[in-house]
Amino acid sequence: MDSDIVVTADFTPIAGSLLDQGEAVFSGTPLWATRTDTVIPPAHRHADGPHHHNDYGVLLGCSYFGIYPRTAFDEVSRRCRATPDRYTRAMLESLAPDFRDYLRQNLLLYDHYTAPKILTLGLAFCGWPALFTDLDGLHHIGGFSTAVCRQQLTAGQAAAQTLDSCDDTELTRRKDDIGERITHSFASLDACGQPWRGRRFPGPVEARLRIIEDLYLRQARHVTPLTPSPPERHPRP
Repeated sequence: MDSDIVVTADFTPIAGSLLDQGEAVFSGTPLWATRTDTVIPPAHRHADGPHHHNDYGVLLGCSYFGIYPRTAFDEVSRRCRATPDRYTRAMLESLAPDFRDYLRQNLLLYDHYTAPKILTLGLAFCGWPALFTDLDGLHHIGGFSTAVCRQQLTAGQAAAQTLDSCDDTELTRRKDDIGERITHSFASLDACGQPWRGRRFPGPVEARLRIIEDLYLRQARHVTPLTPSPPERHPRP
């Protein structure tokens, strides 16, 4: 599970029941992702994090939140020679030939796959059931560490990174806007106990951001200035 997923409800009964049925479970759509973002367009070169399915319903999965039976993982590793890692097109040569043929025949060849999409496609190849569902109580900021890193870049470096990292610059802009809001809010909450509201979002997204901010305010450790100690006095010789 990603470290920037905030949990506000017990999701284990639902996830556990699905696992008992032998299903792999993926979840955690980021706050900035729309329903359209979760389907990878045919022209895209990269199978990125928010792309949960392709345009005819094949599950790609995600690294945000994923649980799968160990027996399924072992079979995919053995039959497909696949791992949960990122893949480039060149790395596909390390996969089992019949699995590579499956990817080619089903139009699933991309220049880049975020983790664990190749492993998830291996589940489909091996006949293991898997699904994506947004579990209640999971609030995924999505890219928090990237947002912190981008604050240290110049405007030109940030723009170049945006153009190079994603086929969809509009999606990346929304991701950056959420990152700006949450990093500024956390800093403001630490400084004065009030969230930063310099950027607001449509109703459901704003509501979930405020849940995260409220939880941070109640649970985070606040740094308070220490009163300087008076200088020590030493007796004169």
